[in-house]
Amino acid sequence: ENMIVSPDGNCRPFDQQANGTVWGSGVVAFILKPLDQAIADCDQVMSVIRGSAINNDGATKVGFTAPSVEGQTRVIQSAFADASVNPSDIQYIETHGTATALGDMIEFGALKDIWHDQDSTCFLGAIKSQIGHLNSAAGAAGLLKVVLALKHQNIPPSPYFQSPHEKLDRFNDHFKISSRLTAWPDDKARKTASVSSFGIGGTNAHLVLSDGPETNATAPPDLSPHVLTLSAKSETALNRLCQVAADQWLKNDQSARDTAWTLIEGTSPMKYRAAIVATQLGETELIKNNVLSLRGQTASCQPTIGFLFPGQGAQSSGMAKTLYDRYTVFRETMDEMAGVIDAVLGIDLISLCCQERSEVKTKCLEETWVTQPALFATEYALASLWTSWGVIPQVMIGHSLGEITAACLAGVFDLKTALDLSIQRGKICWEQERGSMISVASSRVAISPLLVDHPEVDIAAINSPSSTVLAGEFNSIESLICDLTTASIRFKRLAVSHPFHSRFMKPGVKKLADFLSTKDLNPPNLDIISCFTGSKLEATQAVDPGFWANQLVMPVQFDSALKFLTRENALHLLEVGPGKTLSQLATDQPPSSNTIITSGTAEEKTLLEAAGRLWCHGVEIAIGKTLETPSPVPFQRTSIPPYPFEKTRFWLTPGHDLKSERLPVDQWFSASEWERTPSKESDPLSPDAVWLLSGSIDSQLLEILSALDIKNDRSETLSSNLTPTGVVVILSEENG
Repeated sequence: ENMIVSPDGNCRPFDQQANGTVWGSGVVAFILKPLDQAIADCDQVMSVIRGSAINNDGATKVGFTAPSVEGQTRVIQSAFADASVNPSDIQYIETHGTATALGDMIEFGALKDIWHDQDSTCFLGAIKSQIGHLNSAAGAAGLLKVVLALKHQNIPPSPYFQSPHEKLDRFNDHFKISSRLTAWPDDKARKTASVSSFGIGGTNAHLVLSDGPETNATAPPDLSPHVLTLSAKSETALNRLCQVAADQWLKNDQSARDTAWTLIEGTSPMKYRAAIVATQLGETELIKNNVLSLRGQTASCQPTIGFLFPGQGAQSSGMAKTLYDRYTVFRETMDEMAGVIDAVLGIDLISLCCQERSEVKTKCLEETWVTQPALFATEYALASLWTSWGVIPQVMIGHSLGEITAACLAGVFDLKTALDLSIQRGKICWEQERGSMISVASSRVAISPLLVDHPEVDIAAINSPSSTVLAGEFNSIESLICDLTTASIRFKRLAVSHPFHSRFMKPGVKKLADFLSTKDLNPPNLDIISCFTGSKLEATQAVDPGFWANQLVMPVQFDSALKFLTRENALHLLEVGPGKTLSQLATDQPPSSNTIITSGTAEEKTLLEAAGRLWCHGVEIAIGKTLETPSPVPFQRTSIPPYPFEKTRFWLTPGHDLKSERLPVDQWFSASEWERTPSKESDPLSPDAVWLLSGSIDSQLLEILSALDIKNDRSETLSSNLTPTGVVVILSEENG
């Protein structure tokens, strides 16, 4: 009775039934920073320590373990003065609260002395009622409780509390203890609390805290999608981490932008990875099957990156709006090219490609003299964005016009020449005879018999084993369509104005060759797999104007080019341009375990999904750069899912047979022993060797020199240059 330890195992600070504390064990850790530095570092500021004080009243106490009203009063008042607060500003105190007969009386006496002339009411609490007395970590545990209470703006309940102890005179005048979770009072502009920690021996400490500063409180919500990345040391840990993340994000309204930034900046990427693109953390996609949508693991070596550039037909009005609005590199590159295109063609490229869609703009982009430079500009700007993120291609394939984009990146054309070429090519194609094109779901071999009856129709492209494009005059194509329908062969009309890559483009070949003959062409500095040869672009082809001009009439052999490219090991193909045409065609190829196909289109979310997939598979991408937005609001660190450490149990299970694993007694001990080995006989002395002799210069050293058959004049010269304790290096005459 009336001892330190509670006989019933419950700790009831300041309660009528208080009868002692209970012991616990724990560790608490904090990260402390100056407030200005924390804000500059975009840290999540949980709370702010406004002031503190510490003293020791051991010399004035009646005993070593006895607390003191005077010492506790002084330390609390000093902390209030340091924080520039009054008792009326304090809304909650985390007390030392041991629930001992002496401890509670002394602590309440100090509080009553401070609040006796105040009109305010303050909540009291003590974490010892929840987890016991953590000894040297007790004060830190109370501080942690207050930090979390301020963050969540709730006063935690004090279990077991029913009514204040009868000896706590006028307790209810200034203090109250809540037995249930209570909303933090909102009667003051700043939420303020304090923490007491009193040690045996007379050391007393008190801290004053307030809630953290409001960060980005007035910032508009960021509705841009972002890549959320997770990684772990094993697949099992990753699965668990994804589940924890999905559960946490579903219940959380924190910013997806800040969460993505914290995951990238606050964690180190590990082998097993997952990612998802989201605008809001509560999106239902995040908890689908309790896993994230993009998965992968890093390989022992970096995969070969291949860029795929689509050709005409992938364009649409407003196709680059979201990227133009969001990413500086893309916008500046498009603006640079738009100035050239607008000056030559008199069109507003930015309006067509980077602003809101409209029927008028869509119709304009269907005209090939507009389409080709617009498509080239979009692909080149998109490639510039990827390379600014560190995704550098080792090889490229360009479908039709896309080969010009690939050649520009490889240095065959400079940007000005490539822009001029796309403009001239578009004009020349526009001047030719009109016609139509269809994509047929059939191989070249299967479709050839049908073409015997339609000699005016050409094979314009062989895109995959099951996709062939045909081109011809309107009437010829319509006649062929009838036969395809009869044969139940699926086809699709292409939204084009001319029969590209057919004989009908032949009048423009010479004109384009003449144009290129005035330009400087260079051998490629990156590998290009040409869709017009189905193999690697040679230097002689790259610098030949006729090669580029003849592409107007040559069929596109994307299927052959892709087969040639997929011989590479660990290949990651990235479509760079509007739409997903090439990535879909690539999936028609026979499956390859070492090839990953990703569509990195000009559509914002698809682009970010491609970036996430690259990151998941270990491609060196500066994933943090994908977070760029027009918002001037700085990032803020936020809560992220804790790592699910995989625990290995080493406890012996019941029934474990120790005898079966016990070593024999003669193997229980060991002793170190030295084994003497005879020294090797030294080799005969050689005057041709390099010798290092040390010691004072005396007759004994000179005898050694003589024994080595060193000439007298040499030894005399050396000896005269030595100090009495020097080191002599003697070289033979033959070694100089």
